This record gives sequence, C-alpha cells and structure tokens, in this order.
Amino acid sequence: MQSPMRALLALGFQAQVASAAVQIPFDSSKHLTLGQSSFQSVRNLRFDDTDPDAGQVAGVISWEQPAVGTRGFGFYAAYFSTSHEAGGTETMVEHEVIVGSLTSELIVSENTPIPTGAQYLLLYLLDGDHQKNLTTLAYACLKDKHNGINDGYARMVYFTTKGYEKADAARTYLATQPVCASQPHNIIIEMVATVYYNSAKIVRTEALEVEDFDYSDGLEADCGAPHWPNCTEPHVCIGGYCHSSTATFLVKFPSGNGFASLESGLTSNGFLLNSAVPPFYSGKGTSPGTYTIGTVAVSSEMLSSFSPCRDSPPTMSSEHCGYTPLQSDPDIGWKLCKSLVYFHMALAAVTNQFGDVILLSKDDKKDAVSALQNVWISYRNTSFVDAASAGLIQGYMGAHMGAVSRARCWQVTGVDYH
Repeated sequence: MQSPMRALLALGFQAQVASAAVQIPFDSSKHLTLGQSSFQSVRNLRFDDTDPDAGQVAGVISWEQPAVGTRGFGFYAAYFSTSHEAGGTETMVEHEVIVGSLTSELIVSENTPIPTGAQYLLLYLLDGDHQKNLTTLAYACLKDKHNGINDGYARMVYFTTKGYEKADAARTYLATQPVCASQPHNIIIEMVATVYYNSAKIVRTEALEVEDFDYSDGLEADCGAPHWPNCTEPHVCIGGYCHSSTATFLVKFPSGNGFASLESGLTSNGFLLNSAVPPFYSGKGTSPGTYTIGTVAVSSEMLSSFSPCRDSPPTMSSEHCGYTPLQSDPDIGWKLCKSLVYFHMALAAVTNQFGDVILLSKDDKKDAVSALQNVWISYRNTSFVDAASAGLIQGYMGAHMGAVSRARCWQVTGVDYH
C-alpha cells in the first residue's frame, strides 16, 4: 500500500513510500487512564530509581490520593510484582503508609533488590484490618535506571504528533502495559513551532515547511461538565483544560525499549500520522561522529519585564534586582530554527514556548550551527549529543545536509530566517 508520508517530509523529501508501515487512524477510545483500575485507585503513581547498581533500586515512591478520597481505608501498601494486575508474585516494598495526605511518599532504601521477574510497581489501599482491596490497584512500570530491566533508561526518544489529544494518548500507550517504555511523569509533552525542509519545493523560501504555535483564544481554559463549559472548537478538553487539536506537539521520554519497536508501535497506532518530525533518539544505539541533536535555551539575560526593579531608580541595590536569565525569547528561537534549516545546517528544528530549541543535524555541522546560533543569541551555547533514527531517515538526512549552505556571511537581515 502506498500512502503519502508527511512525516518523512521533515527529512527533506516528499515521496510515496511503498515499504513504510501502514499508519492507521488514531482512536482515542482505546486508551485507558494511566495505571488506574478504578476511581478508588491512587493517581500519578511514580518512582525514579537512584541506585547506581543494576538489579537494585532506591528512591522515593510518590502518589496522590484517589479522586474519591480515602474514606473507609487506613493504609497504603506498595509491591514489586510480576504482573500489572492482582494475582502475580508480589513482594511488599518497605512498609505500609498511613492514609491522610493529598500526596504520600514511601522511601525505598539503597540496594533494595528487584525480585526475580518483577516488572511492575503496584499500590493498593488497605482497610483498617490491613486487608488489600483489589479494586484499588494502581500500577506503574518498574524501571531499573542503571542497565537493569529493558536497559533502564538507555536512550532519550523524541517525536512530534499533531494535536494534544494524540500526544496525550501516546503518553498513555508508552507508559502502560505491554509497552512500558517509560513512566508517565517522565514523558514530556510540549507545544512546539516546527520547521523542516521540503525538497519537493523549488523556491528556497517555500522549501521551509513551517508549523507555528497555536495562539488562539481559550487554550488552557478550565473545561468539563458539570462546573465548566466545553472548549471552543477546534480545542479539546483533556484533564480539565482546553488544548489545541491543530498545533504540533513534541513528545520526549527516556526509555530502554528498542527504538525499532517503539517506532513501529507509534506508527501502527496512528500517533505519527501527519507528524512533522518522525522519531529520533540519543543515547544507546547511536554512532559517534555521524548525526547529532543540538539544544540551546534561547532566553534573554536582560532585566525581566516581570522584575520588581524594572521601573525602579538606578540606585536600587543590584543584589535586590539582579538579572533574570530565563526571560524566554521563543520568537528568537523560532527565527533560529528557520535559519538553521534554510542554511542546510539542520534537517528539522523545533522550539517550545520557552525558547528551548532542539535541532536534528549532522556531526560535521556543529561548528556552523554554533556560529549561526551566535548571530541570533551570542551569550548562549548549543550543546550536542550523538543521535540516530531509522536508516531510511538517515539516508535522506544525508542528502539534504550534504547540500552547500546558502550562507555567505553571518549577518541577520530583516527576513526572519536569515
């Protein structure tokens, strides 16, 4: 079956790809609430391993009380388990925790061994007689950070998707059984402005394929019956807030799962349909000196407009005023993204609403990227890590990045991409 692969346009070409996996439409009804078996389950169960040894874990297990409260229950209990459901081999973690707080924590001691076959962290509510209520079960995928289960968090994976609903569902897919690629609190979703090269367009300015932020009214407004109205179309109500259904969202997460299986699953479940930038990653599996991911925080060191000293007399103490290094400049970040792709220094680049730029490039373009970045924002530095993606993608990236740059001098003109 041949189908237009808009996702591949991010890598500088436009074609019918006969061998690509078929992308099916996204169906939000197939995705469940993260790790919960009922409204009596705790919310946001999370745990980050801090133990330096494989096969052992340590850190803090955290969670929020159930949406319906804890009436009738006296304790929480956490378990390592071989199953995400009740009935597996369960080993209690440390001790019970008394209910009562909105957010509760359980400290896991250093060098705590992971029981044989355990791949999940379960949490139950117990009654006053310390008996588990199986309907309260919540689970999270257990991750051994240091080369344990599924190589822990061996790589950082990135991809874009269209609309917040699809991005949120992708998080659910990645954070639940059977995929268990990461824990939900480590899967970051950000609206981004995106630029990538489309070689099918001859005119050089039109060859910049751009997807801007969604600036429409009503985003992040409260929504949902019975207390709040529905969102104004095309916004969607998710988690009690209105989100964009048209903007591009970047999804990034640490994972030990194999990249090929992750990409295949995201494709077959429709998450990459109409995606601007297909998946790529850093960490395990990359080859030094080939491809690179660059990051730079585009933020101003000038006095913030929100500073209490903005309109104060110059005699005000500098210790009191100071400078605000994180005054975001997403407009400059957006222009930098366009310049990088326009001058063949990056195949694709995105910036979030805080001005954090992520770009996909080749290793031999690092110096040129840093020089161009210095034009737009001279007091920041671009950081680079080795990158990789699907072999097909790398082939097209090589063709585009091998082109001669149009840059003749490092000079910003009145045009927002050079």
